[in-house]
Amino acid sequence: MRACWNIWHKAYPGIPKGNMNDFIEEQGPVQGWCQEIRLFDQAAQAAGKNLNRKSFVEAMSRITNFPGGYSPILTYGPDKFYGPTQYQVVKLHVNSPPSSQCKLPFTGKAVGTCWVQVQP
Repeated sequence: MRACWNIWHKAYPGIPKGNMNDFIEEQGPVQGWCQEIRLFDQAAQAAGKNLNRKSFVEAMSRITNFPGGYSPILTYGPDKFYGPTQYQVVKLHVNSPPSSQCKLPFTGKAVGTCWVQVQP
């Protein structure tokens, strides 16, 4: 996620209008698309100059230990053509009044909303 944030922050160095901070978790689709673009890029590069469906699928089958964003480490193979198999269930928590459930990990500062784990 840090690599995606670096790309996001380079394009948008300030806090986007209407946001409390510049964390891409608040722009969930930005982080999600960044993960997918990086995954596609790795497979396309591995497929080589003759990029087609077959070379892309073969390249995807060789991707292992890809650091996901939303998802844990992604690994594919000759018989595994799907993404993550482990998830956690979360819910949106509105932090009003402020509580310890929505604190930034490095500063301990309370934030307005956050995802709270419901089930691992």
